[in-house]
Amino acid sequence: MSKSLEDKNQMGLQLVDVNQKNYQKKQIDESQYIQISEDEQGGDQAILISSKQDNKKICFQIKKVYRNTLDFLKKYSKQTIGVVSVIFSILVLASYFSLKEKCPYDSDHTCLKQFIFPKLFVWICKVLFNSLATVIQFHILISKSTYTLIPAYGFLQSFYLFIFNDNTINLHYYMGGINAIHIIIIAFLLLVYGLIRIWVACFKKYKWICFFGNLSVILTVLILFYYQSILHGCDYWTKGINGQIESQQSSCNILLPKYCWYKITHQWQDLSLLFPTCENASTSQNQKLKIDQFFSPYVNSSQFIAFKNLNSIPEKNRTDEEIQATAFRQSKGYSSLEQAFNDQYDVVFDRKEQKYHIDVQFNKTLSEERKKIANENPSKPLSKNILIIFIDAISRQSMHLKLPKTVEWFEKRSRMHSYVPENKQSEEDKKKSQSFEFYKYNSLKPYTYDNLQNLMYGQYVRDVEVSEEEKLVSIVEDIKQKGYVTGHSSDQCQTLSLSFDYETFGLINSSRYDHETQSYACDPNFQDPESKFGLFQGPYSIVRRCLYGKTMAEYPLDYAKSFFKKYKDNQKFMHLEFSYGHEGTGEVINYLDDPLSRFLENMTDEGLLKDTTVILLSDHGLHMQGIFYLLQLKNVFIEINLPGLFINIPPELNEKYGDQIALNQQSLVSVKNLHHFIKQIIVGEEYENYKQSLFNHLQFQKQCHDIGVFDSGNCSCK
Repeated sequence: MSKSLEDKNQMGLQLVDVNQKNYQKKQIDESQYIQISEDEQGGDQAILISSKQDNKKICFQIKKVYRNTLDFLKKYSKQTIGVVSVIFSILVLASYFSLKEKCPYDSDHTCLKQFIFPKLFVWICKVLFNSLATVIQFHILISKSTYTLIPAYGFLQSFYLFIFNDNTINLHYYMGGINAIHIIIIAFLLLVYGLIRIWVACFKKYKWICFFGNLSVILTVLILFYYQSILHGCDYWTKGINGQIESQQSSCNILLPKYCWYKITHQWQDLSLLFPTCENASTSQNQKLKIDQFFSPYVNSSQFIAFKNLNSIPEKNRTDEEIQATAFRQSKGYSSLEQAFNDQYDVVFDRKEQKYHIDVQFNKTLSEERKKIANENPSKPLSKNILIIFIDAISRQSMHLKLPKTVEWFEKRSRMHSYVPENKQSEEDKKKSQSFEFYKYNSLKPYTYDNLQNLMYGQYVRDVEVSEEEKLVSIVEDIKQKGYVTGHSSDQCQTLSLSFDYETFGLINSSRYDHETQSYACDPNFQDPESKFGLFQGPYSIVRRCLYGKTMAEYPLDYAKSFFKKYKDNQKFMHLEFSYGHEGTGEVINYLDDPLSRFLENMTDEGLLKDTTVILLSDHGLHMQGIFYLLQLKNVFIEINLPGLFINIPPELNEKYGDQIALNQQSLVSVKNLHHFIKQIIVGEEYENYKQSLFNHLQFQKQCHDIGVFDSGNCSCK
């Protein structure tokens, strides 16, 4: 017993001795840093060591603060993360409302250049921060890192702000577009976040089996995707209805992309698949209330609303900013459909049935007047009728990809390799209509107004200064003076897509057609008066455009068909416009193909396109490229300069000029040449500027500067 006690005492003494030695060692270690005199070490060395002592003291203190901070965060982690979540919520709120800026200028053109572009980088940074903060809030919420209500509030706050708070997009206010970018980025980040969590959970449970299993699946998908989509993704790019893009010495040779991302991602962004088809979309009570709100002040409770032809109203009421309000004010109420048509209204809306009735009213006086002009005209036009179908923002290649049925209509009437000089038409070929595709049709600039102003006025409107008496006159006036009855319809609430706004108002006279309507495009259930550029409604919607159970494109096409029927004995000029390519996904254009191809086939079958030159054109490629622009993909910037141009000419025109026009399919051409082509059709063989027309072999146009394109960024040539 005593021995055991003695052993314990001995062990205790040893432990005390060890502790004393450790303490002494610690004192010695510290003395190395703080107890060195100048006498022992010398002046310079002492200062150096003293400095090291100070630095190590600071490091020691920093480490101490760091350890204490970690201990605090571990102890109060829920509270700390909660504070971080609250800070994120406040910052997102402040950042969001700082984006609510209104453009102070009168026109969208000026707003784009002087307001949007200078602020774009800051806006994108704020959107990225808001999106990332929202995903972090979501992570905090599902990981239960703090009290549930705090991150739940932050996430729901963002959800409300980006989806429900303010989706207005008009000429001066852009929150709807900014919110759309928020939603896209957040959706992408949440997808990536979800995949990472699934992979981590899988790896924790199955370790390397999960890793190699996922890796093999990913590699298999990538290999198949590469060989099926990427390797052969550009096979279609150079091909056309009667050949392909040809290389020529000392002339424009088109830049070719290595990867064709529009084909690779075809239909990937088709958000319309998430919504019901136009035929299955039901009419809501809200739609009826909107009609009441905007039309009742002018038509009271009338069942039928008739829309006036707006070609006679003052210029200031025809601008892009005023046209919708003008359509509301000029409407007239009727108790019966027959009465409205008897009063010469082309378009009438039935409020009870929620349906548009379209029937172009034949104007006998107008018809006889134009026939008289045509008969007295000493030079005869080259084509009795002209049908122009303009589609905003689609390249030649995308027309083949997105509008295959429409392009097929032209292809069935084309002749293979007709552009080869030695490949002349046979006598049998000359008795048929012939289609052409212009493979090197280059836009003048990547903007609608610059190209369409050259089409309609023959020059850049913004490049001139004129007095009120010298305002430029549209080609439509020349067409009417040659005895044509003119018509126009569009899926946009505008007089024309070339932007007749406050800036161009003082430079040009708007194009006034004998029969024109913007009625259905100005319907408040299609274009929201408060948000013209709506994401899910209106002419720039990123989903299928519907109105009262029909595809929006069907309305102007029905109008054109009625116009051709009513004036079957007159020379006619019909101008149709569609904005289906003018949106960020590049997929809405898919839903124009069926109605447009069906229209062309039906018009052909009914003999309405006899003696008609059909022109299908665009102004430039897709320039609202969304994700493609952010990734700076090369083919996007090549295609933006290569719009589509297809022309089908009737037999009598083909017989005389078919071989000549065919040669220009491989020439570098622009919308200016098309302007002169139309002019030559209506004027006849004596047209003074025929050398600039597609009727003339334009072999002298070899490089972009020859067609007036001096910015290399706007040129598609190598």
